[in-house]
Amino acid sequence: MAQMLACVGLELSLRAYPAGGGLRDAGQLSDLEQFASLVAPNWTWATEVPIPIVGDLRAWDGVLRGPCSIAVDAETRIRDLQAVDRRVMLKQRDSGIDRVVILLPDTRNNRSMLVAAAPAIKVNYPIDSGVALEALRRGRDPGGNAIIVLPKRPRAAGDSSRTGTRDKGTPTKGS
Repeated sequence: MAQMLACVGLELSLRAYPAGGGLRDAGQLSDLEQFASLVAPNWTWATEVPIPIVGDLRAWDGVLRGPCSIAVDAETRIRDLQAVDRRVMLKQRDSGIDRVVILLPDTRNNRSMLVAAAPAIKVNYPIDSGVALEALRRGRDPGGNAIIVLPKRPRAAGDSSRTGTRDKGTPTKGS
């Protein structure tokens, strides 16, 4: 490439950037921490779990292992449900995981998006949010993929942050 450009009097200039995305935002960390606190202790929890394909930079935000394997993909705000669904379904296929949970905070935008897309959602995420969360609380397989809307947490007086503290890649909860 540099030689071709030199022939026409141009010089090649390149920059290199780290591959993959940056750190999750504080909202996702907080949501993942809340989710992990809601499941039964027979589940083990790990964050930033890579897809087991050499050279593949994709990773699950979290994975529960217990009666089955459940990958968790946390989203703070869904803007394009089809794009998220496509990405998550491909990751499930490529990782060999049993179940997938898309984790959402309880916001007006997320609730309205779920209502608008309700019929389409049931195709790949047939288990209701409350049913799936209750199964996980009891240490059971929810029986299928789900979109879980996290219950709102009461905030301490004066606390307006959503900062989480979970370390990347740190297995917790019984592992």
